Amino acid sequence: MLRNITMGLHQLKYIMYKYIVGDTPTSRCSAIKPGIFKCKSNNVNSIVALYTISGSNIPINDLEYIDIVYHMKRFLNLFSIPGCRTVAYFSLQSVNMDNYISQINHKLQMKLVELELDKSNTKLRNYIEKLIDIRRRILKGVTPIDVSNIIAFICSDDISNVERLSNIEYSAKNSMNIVLKPVMDPLKAQHIVNF
Repeated sequence: MLRNITMGLHQLKYIMYKYIVGDTPTSRCSAIKPGIFKCKSNNVNSIVALYTISGSNIPINDLEYIDIVYHMKRFLNLFSIPGCRTVAYFSLQSVNMDNYISQINHKLQMKLVELELDKSNTKLRNYIEKLIDIRRRILKGVTPIDVSNIIAFICSDDISNVERLSNIEYSAKNSMNIVLKPVMDPLKAQHIVNF
C-alpha cells in the first residue's frame, strides 16, 4: 500500500509540474521493448531497462562459504554490462498478518482438495507442507515482510545496448535460473533516470 501511495505522489508531482511549468520534469521515457525504455534527460539520451526478480532457486542456506562467493561472482558478472550502470532498488514492507494468514488458509484449502483428488502428487504434497510451515511460523510470531525489487540498467544510447539488454532475461534464466520480469511502467524509468 505504501508503494502505491508513493507512486501516486510521484504521479501527482509529475502532473502538477506539467501544468504549472508547461513541460515534463527533466526527462521523458518511451518504451522500445518490454521493460526497455529510451529516455531523454537534460538533453542526454540513454537506454533504461527495468526488471524485477520474480524467482530464483539458489538455496543459499545450504551452500558453503566458497559456493556463496562463487554464486555472487556469477550474479555480478551476469548483471555487469559494459557501458551500463546497474542499480538495484529494494523495498521491505511489513505485511498485514490477518490478510496474509487468510490467503495462506485459502491456498491451503484449495491445495488440500487437489491433493484428495491426486494423492500421489509429491510436488503438491511438498507445497502443502511448505504452506503449513509458513503458517506455523507466522502464528509463532515471525512477522512476514513483502520484498519488492527493481534492477535497473542505465546505458548509453546505442543499438547494441538494446540488444544486450533484451537478452538479459534469457541469460539470467539459463545461467543462474533467475526469472526476470520486465517492468512496463515508463514513469518508473523516468524516476530512476531522475534519481
